[in-house]
Amino acid sequence: MRVLVTGSTGLIGTELCRALAVSHEVIEVSRHSDPPVNLLEPEDVETLVRTVKPHVIIHLAAFTDVSAAFDQTGDAEGECYQLNVSVTSRLAKVSSDVGAHFLHVSTDFVFAGRDDVLLNEQSECEPIEWYGETKLQAEQCVREYADSWTIARIAFPVAMDEGRRPDFLSHLRTRLKSGAEVKLFDDQTITPTAISDIVVGLEVLSRVKPKGEIYHLTGDESYSPYELGILVAECEGVERSLVQASSLLDYLKVDPRPRQRFLRLDNRKWKSLCEEECLSTPISAETLIKKYK
Repeated sequence: MRVLVTGSTGLIGTELCRALAVSHEVIEVSRHSDPPVNLLEPEDVETLVRTVKPHVIIHLAAFTDVSAAFDQTGDAEGECYQLNVSVTSRLAKVSSDVGAHFLHVSTDFVFAGRDDVLLNEQSECEPIEWYGETKLQAEQCVREYADSWTIARIAFPVAMDEGRRPDFLSHLRTRLKSGAEVKLFDDQTITPTAISDIVVGLEVLSRVKPKGEIYHLTGDESYSPYELGILVAECEGVERSLVQASSLLDYLKVDPRPRQRFLRLDNRKWKSLCEEECLSTPISAETLIKKYK
């Protein structure tokens, strides 16, 4: 296949393009690709898609700085809205024009995260901050404008291995190994996901092309940040006392940006597809941490 990947030089995009290139022709699209492409220039993007006529578009590019997005709340001219909504809308439309399957990468931040329940693909979406709101609007654009589409929601991508841009777990490991104390919320739940699993998921979905389907490409277990800190400390052989519990609810009293308390995602639909395709199922963060012990 000929696969166009936006956000190709990001944390996930770099690994995805490398994996896809083994069997497919890959067109990389980002500000740092060769040649560079500015997704905020509508004519440049549409011309590129119409010229290369990809079989699949994997749309990874997004404005993901949640704090910076909060500062742009309600601003349809801001970079967050323009990149997450306007660019997605244009790509969805042009994907239909060239007959490409549109694989859109979304986020668990489309959920409110107020209740400690398992969130599946049919759970109600109710974002509580601007980043999540723009990503939900992007999902709606995909449904409306793309003839053939799949939405893949990801959560908290982590890798831990060396040679990457630091993620939460690798940063935590570095801090603890240096003897620094870390304070982590023990009243919040997240679902960390190995980047390698996300890459496999996007590879499979780009090949299978399930039309009109949503998948949670997420890890196999959910944790509090504090629990993850304890796991890293134990695997690195450092004192558990370096990991100190703190409260998200207390933090929200002094920080105006809303934060989801419970993002426990259900990945059973994705695991079922893995079994159908004879793939290994997603790993837990604990397995990933122990792998790099």
